[in-house]
Amino acid sequence: MQFLQVGHTHAELDQLFAGVAAQISYAPRLEDVEEVADFIKSNVVPQRGRKLHVEVLNSVYDFRKWMAPFDMSISGVVSTKTQPEAAHLWRFVPRSFIKLAGLTDAAVEITHPDWSDLEPNEEDTIILVKQFMADANYCQQPVLMMPTQIASRLDPSDLQ
Repeated sequence: MQFLQVGHTHAELDQLFAGVAAQISYAPRLEDVEEVADFIKSNVVPQRGRKLHVEVLNSVYDFRKWMAPFDMSISGVVSTKTQPEAAHLWRFVPRSFIKLAGLTDAAVEITHPDWSDLEPNEEDTIILVKQFMADANYCQQPVLMMPTQIASRLDPSDLQ
């Protein structure tokens, strides 16, 4: 997962959507999401052998509600005028990945008060953050985001 600063979004994904946005600007009138989807299908030509996939999502899962019982929060991950130094690139990885990143298990911070006594597991979810994508080093220690023991309590059928 990645956050890019306003005015500095030159990533490939942004460039692709810029072409879509340019085509949409030629539409005489688009009154609902189905018309937007149809217009894109009819007017956007994929480049360099890519395939065009247009899908209307009528709903999204409420992950915040689903994970609310675990009292988790993330802050300082988006740049604002008052927090320009916030991390712009954050990545969720299994604990087993941190060794590949040149870090040790001891480097993982545990900020949730109820998780400090849990045994580390190779499948625990860890967040790694950089201030900028091109930075060679992480801007903070890795943080335990979701221990496997806690994740095992999540029931996918409860996700709405």
